[in-house]
Amino acid sequence: MAMVCLQAISMRPAPLCVKWVGGLVNTMGLKSIDYLLTDSIETPEGVDNQYTEKLIRLPDDYICYMPCSYAPSTTSLPALKNRYITLGCLNNAAKISAQLLSEWAILMHQLPQSRLLLRGAQYESEDFCRRIWNEMAKQGIEKSVFCWKVQRNTKNSWKPISALILH
Repeated sequence: MAMVCLQAISMRPAPLCVKWVGGLVNTMGLKSIDYLLTDSIETPEGVDNQYTEKLIRLPDDYICYMPCSYAPSTTSLPALKNRYITLGCLNNAAKISAQLLSEWAILMHQLPQSRLLLRGAQYESEDFCRRIWNEMAKQGIEKSVFCWKVQRNTKNSWKPISALILH
C-alpha cells in the first residue's frame, strides 16, 4: 500500500474501516482499521493478539483463483519429464535483494538440478542480470541455471513462459 494511502487510512476516513485481501502480510498496525477479513489458513487461531485489527475469520478460504481465459491448459508436472524443478519469480525484480538470493541459493543447493526462471522488464539490463549472477555465484550457483524472460504487458506474454514450464 502506498504511503499516501496509509496516511489517509490513519486519519480514519470512515466510521468503520475493514481491511481484506491485498497487500496483506500481517497486521496493518493502524488503530484506524477496525477489522480484518481473513480465514483460518492465513491467520490461524491463537495469533489474534499479534493484530491491531479484530479478526473476522471467514468459514472457508476467502481467496479464490480463476485462471484467465487465455491461460494455457495444464499438463502433467513438468519436473517429471524434465527431471528438474523450475523455480520461478514473476514478481517485480526490484524486490530481489541479496538476502532473497541467498535464500534461493540455499533452496537450489537442496534441489541440485533445479532451474530458476526470472521474468521482468529489468532483465533487459545486462548490468541488472550480472548483479544477480554475481550474487548467486558467491553462493555457488552457476549461471547456467538461470532463464530470463523480459516481460511484455500483453495477454500473450504468458505463452513463452508456459511453453518453458509446461512443455
